[in-house]
Amino acid sequence: LARIGVGLGPTDNAHDRLSADQLAGFLRFLDGDVASAVRLLKGTIDLAARLDEPGPLALAAHHALYVGDDDVATRLNSQIVARARAAGAVTDLLFSLSRLVQAELVTGRWTAAAASAAEAVRLARETGRPELAALPMAWLTLIAAWHGEEDVFDARVVEADEIAATHSLGIFQLAVQDVVRWARAVQKIATARPASAVALLEQLDHPVVAGMASLDRIEAAVQAGRDAQRSLELLEAFANASAAPWALARVAHCHGLLSEGQVALARFEDALDHHQRAHRPFEQARTRLAYGAHLRRARRRVDARGH
Repeated sequence: LARIGVGLGPTDNAHDRLSADQLAGFLRFLDGDVASAVRLLKGTIDLAARLDEPGPLALAAHHALYVGDDDVATRLNSQIVARARAAGAVTDLLFSLSRLVQAELVTGRWTAAAASAAEAVRLARETGRPELAALPMAWLTLIAAWHGEEDVFDARVVEADEIAATHSLGIFQLAVQDVVRWARAVQKIATARPASAVALLEQLDHPVVAGMASLDRIEAAVQAGRDAQRSLELLEAFANASAAPWALARVAHCHGLLSEGQVALARFEDALDHHQRAHRPFEQARTRLAYGAHLRRARRRVDARGH
C-alpha cells in the first residue's frame, strides 16, 4: 500500500490529497512511526475542516481520536451526531455516537458517555443491527468498571461477549476486544491485582484504545514491579508528536511514578502544569492522588493533604 501511495505522485485535488494522506497516516501508525502518523492525520483534519463536507468531516472526527485532540474530537463528533439526528440518519448516528462516547469518556463526562452508549445499543437492536451494539456495550463495560459496579460490570461483559460470539463485528472486532480487555484490567487494578491487569493491558493492539489505556498500563506495571520503560517510551513519542496537553501530563505523571525524591516532585508539578491546559478532570485527580501519595511516603503529610 505504501508503494502504491508513493507511486500515485502529487495531486492538486483536495479530496485525493485527503485520501492519500489518510492512507499514509494509518500506514505510519502500523509501522510504528507515530510522529509522521500524527502529522499526516492532523493535516487531514485541517483539510477536512476547509472542505466542510459531511464525509470528510466524519473521517476527521474519527482521526481526532487518533491524534489525541480532545477539543476537535468533541466538537466534530457532537456536530455529526446532531446532524444525523436532524436528518433521521440512524446508521450515521450509530457510528457517530460510538465516537462521541470516546470523547466524552476522556474529558470526564461519564454520565453523558453512558447515555450516548446506551442510546447506540438501543438503536442497534431496534434497527436489527446487533453487531453495531458491540462497541457501545464495550464502552458501557468500561464505565461500569470505573464506577466499581461489580454486578453491572459482570453483566456487561457477558453481553459484550455474547454479541462478539454470535455476530461478525468486522472492523469493530479489535476495538471491542481491546475495550473489554481494558475494562477487565481496570477491574483487576481496583481489586489490587496489578500483575493480572498488566497481562491484559499488554495485549491491547488498537492504537486509540491502547493510547487511552496507557496510564493504566504504566501505573499497573509500577504497582506490579514490572518494567514500564517501553510503554513510557511509546507514550512519550506520542506526546511529543501530538503536543496534546493531556499526553504531556501523562508522561510527566509517569516519570514521577518512576522517580524518587525531588525529581519525582518536579515531575508531578510538571504534570499538574500540563493539566491546566487539558480538559481531563479525572486524570488531573489521578495525578494529584499519585503526588499526594508520594508526599505522604516522604513523610510530608501536611503537603500531601491538599492533593
